[in-house]
Amino acid sequence: MRRLLILPLLLGVSLPVLADLGDAEVSVEEVVNTEQKSNQLLLNPSNTVYEGFCGEVSKEDKTECLIQFKNGLLTVNEGKGLELKKIKDIKYEIIGNWGFMGTQYWWYQYTFIYESDKERTEADNNSLWPLKMPWDSTKELKAAKITLQHGTRGGYRAAMNFQDDIETWIGGSLWIKCTGAVPLGGATKRCDDRTNSYDPAARARAISGALAPLNNALQQRNNYIFTPTSPNNYGSNSPASQDYQNHLKQNQQFNQQQYQRHTDSMQDFRIRQLESGY
Repeated sequence: MRRLLILPLLLGVSLPVLADLGDAEVSVEEVVNTEQKSNQLLLNPSNTVYEGFCGEVSKEDKTECLIQFKNGLLTVNEGKGLELKKIKDIKYEIIGNWGFMGTQYWWYQYTFIYESDKERTEADNNSLWPLKMPWDSTKELKAAKITLQHGTRGGYRAAMNFQDDIETWIGGSLWIKCTGAVPLGGATKRCDDRTNSYDPAARARAISGALAPLNNALQQRNNYIFTPTSPNNYGSNSPASQDYQNHLKQNQQFNQQQYQRHTDSMQDFRIRQLESGY
């Protein structure tokens, strides 16, 4: 009888609950709040607003835009921004261009391949089949291009700063492909792929060295055996002397012009041969 009376009392006593990891456990709310705070402070390489071009660019057609890092996201204008974890690939290319009167400028072009939520079409919204199959993907790959420019009006420092910001954001170095006339030190610190690129100064030095024998031959060919002599008329101010000096000066100018034209044409011809691989 006593056992039956004591049993309810024992059942009413709450036994201590042992935690899965004991003293190692902490507050879930504290962890979440700490993570949220760290994400807000996270990966904003700088607060700089960069002026660039968005989408496809050409000499005739460019779309201006503003690029900035906000809350760890890469943003364009007033867009919602792109998370780093959604990026699948970044292709970085420095493109050398020639402008008016032989001036140079460069495009620093970034192509982002990233994952995005698939946009529903009007047909999807009007579909009578609401069910989604397991193989129906809600994600799709997209591409976007951002281009900065450096030229006669500046822009080199901004291009280098943006490259530094991108590399800080992704936590590593970008593979740089150079295309066209891209001088090291003048347009970029390095090129990892120069298959379709060249340094204009180095090419000019190479062409100059290749043309040196031709220039020497032209100069030797135009060394005059008989040089013009002044007339034997007395008095340098006589009308005959003045006419002769004027005529001699005109002949010298004409000869110099003809020589320069011939030299230029021969150099252009040789340059075309070198560029063609002959």
